[in-house]
Amino acid sequence: MANIVLIFEWDFAGAEKEFKRAIEINPAYPYAHIWYSELLWATGRYDESVHECRKAVDLEPFTPVLRYYLGAALLFSGKYGEAEQELSKVLDVDPSFALAHYAFAQIMVRQRKFDEAISEMEKTLRSYPESSYYRGYLSYALALAGRTEDARKILGELIEEAKTKYVSWLGIAYGYVGLGEKDHCFAALELAYQQGDTRLVSLRARANLVPSWKDDSRFASLLKKIGLPPLNQ
Repeated sequence: MANIVLIFEWDFAGAEKEFKRAIEINPAYPYAHIWYSELLWATGRYDESVHECRKAVDLEPFTPVLRYYLGAALLFSGKYGEAEQELSKVLDVDPSFALAHYAFAQIMVRQRKFDEAISEMEKTLRSYPESSYYRGYLSYALALAGRTEDARKILGELIEEAKTKYVSWLGIAYGYVGLGEKDHCFAALELAYQQGDTRLVSLRARANLVPSWKDDSRFASLLKKIGLPPLNQ
């Protein structure tokens, strides 16, 4: 119930109530802590998010997806070294764990290691070759690496595909922001909002990894429409 209210209705207060109830019913259920952590990082409560993830990992230390979420919480918190450590543990167990490679790509982007970010996204896409979102993020890394022609090629393919099937406009927005085309980026973000893209739940946290979003009033307006707190809270 909490996940439905959070992901599809963007009712953050209602979702928190349901998550707390789930944890009250069974404090030993690790996924209640993990999914609650998503709400916490989405609303800027990063330390609390990491704390909930650590509870989940303590309950099941050898479950890769739980440790991935801890790495993601640390990533959004800006604790990149600790995030790398946790994600490396995930990949030691499962080298093909796509989400861990994606999280690593985001760390590499923040560290301006763009070639490594591209490599991590290529590994992610081996598991999800048709993912329009991951292809969009790859175009972002390519653009930042100066490979603008390759980035534009991916964006062109995605926009063409959008005429006949679902395509993640959030992924396309990443590509445009990498190219420095902010008007196109925010047009794509608006389309993602109209789609009800479930990833927009964490848009506020994503701004920590894409700082150029923060200084644009259109981003603040979009957060308000989603129901997320402003960046200065």
